Amino acid sequence: MSFDLIVEALIGYGLRNIPESPVKEMIEWANRQSALRIALDVPAALEATLGRTMETRFKADVILTLALPKHGLTNKIAGKILLADLGIPEGIFQKIIPNYKSPFDQTFIAELDRI
Repeated sequence: MSFDLIVEALIGYGLRNIPESPVKEMIEWANRQSALRIALDVPAALEATLGRTMETRFKADVILTLALPKHGLTNKIAGKILLADLGIPEGIFQKIIPNYKSPFDQTFIAELDRI
């Protein structure tokens, strides 16, 4: 059986420990596939704030991160990083991030330029 696309949403933002079975086996299986691999918000086994990775991590071709960019997401982790608008009003972000300017014009997805 082969796949064209794998979307990973196993752990999310709150990584605390190294993935264990069965999550570890799912990550390893997905990484062996030739399909396009997309991680939702943060790839499994990546600590999103500092970008630290665990030995077994989901190797995403594309990351679709949600709401705000995560500091630990870089192009070394994925070739393309996209930011998805969740519909949170810009004023909410401005309360916690001075001078926040939404990256969304007429679209719901913005490509992030990261190093």
